[in-house]
Amino acid sequence: MQTKRIMLSGYYGFNNAGDEAILLSILQSIRSLDEHVEFIVLSGNPAKTAEQYGVHAISRTDVMEIWRCLKNVDLFISGGGSLLQDKTGTFTIPYYLGVVQLAQWAKVPVAIYAQGIGPVYRSLFQKWIKAVFKKAQYISVRDPSSKKLLESWKLPSEKIDQVIDPVFVLQSDESERVTELLSKESITLKQKPIIFAIRHWSEGKDDILQIAKVCDQLVQDGEEVLLLPMHYPDDAEAACDIMANMTQPVHLLQREYTPQQLIDIVSSGKLMVGMRLHALIFAAARHVPCIGISYDPKIDAFMHLLEDQSTSVSGQISADLLYAKIKDDLTHYQQRQEQTASIAKKLLEQAKKPAREALKLIQQGSV
Repeated sequence: MQTKRIMLSGYYGFNNAGDEAILLSILQSIRSLDEHVEFIVLSGNPAKTAEQYGVHAISRTDVMEIWRCLKNVDLFISGGGSLLQDKTGTFTIPYYLGVVQLAQWAKVPVAIYAQGIGPVYRSLFQKWIKAVFKKAQYISVRDPSSKKLLESWKLPSEKIDQVIDPVFVLQSDESERVTELLSKESITLKQKPIIFAIRHWSEGKDDILQIAKVCDQLVQDGEEVLLLPMHYPDDAEAACDIMANMTQPVHLLQREYTPQQLIDIVSSGKLMVGMRLHALIFAAARHVPCIGISYDPKIDAFMHLLEDQSTSVSGQISADLLYAKIKDDLTHYQQRQEQTASIAKKLLEQAKKPAREALKLIQQGSV
């Protein structure tokens, strides 16, 4: 059988556990359907990406090498994450749309793979996204708000698949038990911990103090708290700031972990309190109840899928309200866990669809 080649673009190679999990889940999903596929991944750290995932990786900024490789690929995937938004800066959208356009100029079919769209404030970017997406062979988005946004720009609804973040399909390799992973950091858990995945955010200067207060209260109640950084070193710094404002002891993960290891660690938790989207997704996929703290619409969109809403908003976190929400979830724990499990099973089927549709573009001779 002839080998197929797919180029993948995303926020890969930057030590962000969520985006690395997206990459791995896309690779796993496609490989499970067709083992005769080779991948070329655009990465911020090509050597590390190639070694970790068994792919050919090239620099995401080497335009000439990207163009050369596009001459020999069968499909281009713009893969997952919040790639198309201008809240964090003005260069994100031009980069990710730019590489998609390179693929289109090279006459390579394009699949937009379970992306989160927005917010997009600049009308120029809105028009640009519409123009590029109109030429894409397949479009899928990971939440209803992303689909509504594209529809508001007059992209046909029937052209847009609403799915779920690809990380829902991520499989653990179970190479090490959680107890073994934690023991390497001298962490011994006596019970399932409440896990916090917190990041710094410019609008939330008082957030750390409020979260530290909640963690203190929980430990005083007899709970164990585990601080889980999802993006190094930034989230580790946020976790250290939380600990510095606490009077009670908590556990902190200080090593970098693979996405599968993180999923295993999260699955050992009692409850996830997260600002990081993929920490919430890891938890929900393993039927661990979630409490979202919103700094971005993507958090609210995901909590809506779980038939819940974000408990707090960055910059407006109330320790009393967050603590009350956690205690309520613990009081009704079995109900919350069953609800999470029921919804997660439905979302899993949605997460599998983009891989099947992407491969169809090759199999149907769209090249």
